[in-house]
Amino acid sequence: MLNVISHSYGTTTSALALTRPGVHVDVAVNLASAGLPAEVDHASDLHADQVYAGQARDVWLVDPAPGDPWAWFGRSFSNHSVNPATDAFGAEVFGVDTGVGGAPVTDHATRTEDGTGYLDDDTESLRNVALATTGRGDEATDAIDHEPTLFQQALIEGMRGAY
Repeated sequence: MLNVISHSYGTTTSALALTRPGVHVDVAVNLASAGLPAEVDHASDLHADQVYAGQARDVWLVDPAPGDPWAWFGRSFSNHSVNPATDAFGAEVFGVDTGVGGAPVTDHATRTEDGTGYLDDDTESLRNVALATTGRGDEATDAIDHEPTLFQQALIEGMRGAY
């Protein structure tokens, strides 16, 4: 079994590689994606039998809520805005920050001192990556729809009041 696990801008480069002729993997896992190129707008564009994605809540650096403060930035301010963790992309999206089956991801890093990175021991994310890459992806926890944080809600309300 040949698998690719990519993180952040690694999802961008692995997506480009997985669209090349003659390239094929069994499983591709995209974590904390900084965005895929516009021409890779569906999981079926990747030469992979199965495609998975995991993304913690998008937060700004100044937002005190837990989440990933960098992945959204890459998708928003680059020419690779495709988010593989959206329904439209068509990957199997698993939970990384629900707290079910392991600690929730609350950072952008793969590993952190406090154990809240995407590939830290005992995280929901690492557990789901392991399940996806060993043929047991159907056992991965479901992702949750992230509601805006209190900080994001305040910004939205402030913008509404400005118009």
